[in-house]
Amino acid sequence: QRRRQVVPGITLLALSTIAGPAPSTRKASADISKPKRTGLAIEEIRSILQEDFETRNSFASGDLSEDIYDDNCVFTDPIQVTNGLKTYIKGVQALFNPKLSKCRLLEPMTVTENGRIFARWEAEFVTNLPFSPKFKPYTGTTTYTVDKRGLVIDSFETWDKSVAAVS
Repeated sequence: QRRRQVVPGITLLALSTIAGPAPSTRKASADISKPKRTGLAIEEIRSILQEDFETRNSFASGDLSEDIYDDNCVFTDPIQVTNGLKTYIKGVQALFNPKLSKCRLLEPMTVTENGRIFARWEAEFVTNLPFSPKFKPYTGTTTYTVDKRGLVIDSFETWDKSVAAVS
């Protein structure tokens, strides 16, 4: 019972530590990103996101197709909001062990009527923290919002269980 309450706190501490100094104290050159692929059709973006999930284990590895994300993309899950693509990638890579974590789509990603991309998935994460705490298996959804340029600007997760129930 006590361990359940510790993991979310550890997760928040780990991600806030990993993220580094506040954006105003970082060097501008550190925020330079790779060129973006703008103008892609929504179906192409959906296909890239799905391939990242299925072949690159992007959810647990942080290995994303960065060229389809806005550098200031917002990543929201039931634990926290992460601002910025680089911060999110650093956090995922530091927090999760992609070799031991299991993530899979429950169905192909879809494009919704309002032009968002929707994913339903199942995950069981193993962390890189001392003693390798695990998240219990859970399912959830991610809704991706794409802007007029064709870049992902928002990734919003919901979970079928409470934070306490998965940690």
